[in-house]
Amino acid sequence: MPIVIKDYTWEETEKTLYITIPLKGVRPNKVDIFSIETYIKVHYPPYLFESFLFEPVYDQKSTAQVGNGVVVFKLEKQTPSVWGQLQHPQTDDRDWQQNQRQLAVERYRERAEQEKATKVDAKRDCDRFGVKSQMA
Repeated sequence: MPIVIKDYTWEETEKTLYITIPLKGVRPNKVDIFSIETYIKVHYPPYLFESFLFEPVYDQKSTAQVGNGVVVFKLEKQTPSVWGQLQHPQTDDRDWQQNQRQLAVERYRERAEQEKATKVDAKRDCDRFGVKSQMA
């Protein structure tokens, strides 16, 4: 059973959200980070931090930096506003949490498949361009 991290800090502006999570003496290469628009998870055995965000953020534009004994998330909000709270109101409902975790994993897989297909298409186009230029 993981130990839930509760001694994190967070700050917000209208456009940006900052979350700082202590690593408790764990090396940075042992930290597993999972982030999607509405869900963030940081896991380093036996510790676990997860947050079901109050509103969605731009996952592709956001960053997570690991170092100096902390993980610092800089998340760009999709709708500029002051939330006043980090967690979604339904965070206490275990069934809702499980459903949101599954949705986050599905969205992550779909995006990974799309990125892979995009890379394959780009490589194919590059190869075609190379062959055409050699023939010319």
